[in-house]
Amino acid sequence: MKGGIACLVTALEVLREEGVRLGGDVVFCTVTDEEMGGAGGFAAVEHGVRADAGICAEPSALNVEAACRGGLPITVTALGRTGHAELAHPDWREGGPVNAIEKLLPVLLEVQRMREDWRTRPDHQHPLLPPGDIVPTVIAGGTWVVTIPHECTVTLDVTYLPGHLDAEGTGRAVEREITGRLRAAVADDPWFDEHPLRIESIQDVVPAEVPADHEIVQLALGAAGDLGHDPRVTGLDTWHDAATFTRFGTPTVSFGPDCENSHAVDESVSIDSLVDCAAAVALIAMRWCGVTGQT
Repeated sequence: MKGGIACLVTALEVLREEGVRLGGDVVFCTVTDEEMGGAGGFAAVEHGVRADAGICAEPSALNVEAACRGGLPITVTALGRTGHAELAHPDWREGGPVNAIEKLLPVLLEVQRMREDWRTRPDHQHPLLPPGDIVPTVIAGGTWVVTIPHECTVTLDVTYLPGHLDAEGTGRAVEREITGRLRAAVADDPWFDEHPLRIESIQDVVPAEVPADHEIVQLALGAAGDLGHDPRVTGLDTWHDAATFTRFGTPTVSFGPDCENSHAVDESVSIDSLVDCAAAVALIAMRWCGVTGQT
């Protein structure tokens, strides 16, 4: 992202230094916290940042990322009853312990079934994006090797498509499907009648999509093409701040330089890509706003 931000700043600085007078305003805005729910983008919108269209400088190798999946992380907790793991015990109905890790196993099996279902289900297909997914990423349970765990929690990384937004623009329909299927998976176990699964949604960062024929998409494709690239309209498998601005009225795409080894200690951006991206952004600004003169 730092490389992309540098491209945006350089493009505007060059236009100013060259005395290019645009026929409209260009708003430059940087935000924080894209990786953990996008609070910065929401704050920017709440403070009135609006435009007719927007460019988010996510690394895209000068392709135009016009769509992204939403994120709906969910935690699922199975409760148990503690006891000594190496002693004989009565049935749980008579006060014996219940292993919370074992109680979570049907949940994990149902998660796997959902993943397989979503991969082929028609409503999970999109021309630019992979199907929605539900991936167990964190699990926590137990306190000691000889103690039966009284609680076990799994965190699920859930992604979903723009077509799954409800009338209010949220992922609640996806959450309801997951909740219903997980509760059904343990419905035959009488333990859960008195100790139901605890299912909690952590947040909902919603997906978004800008039509491929939108002017901002076509201008970005044209600018990259004029610089010798062969850009495509693509989708972002994960989520980006562009979705927040699109959701609240500013159609925004991701358009940035390349990136190698993303999120690694040797993450890098090529200099040639930075230069071309800055040039492309300058072209987009001139073509979108129009040029009224030069000082």
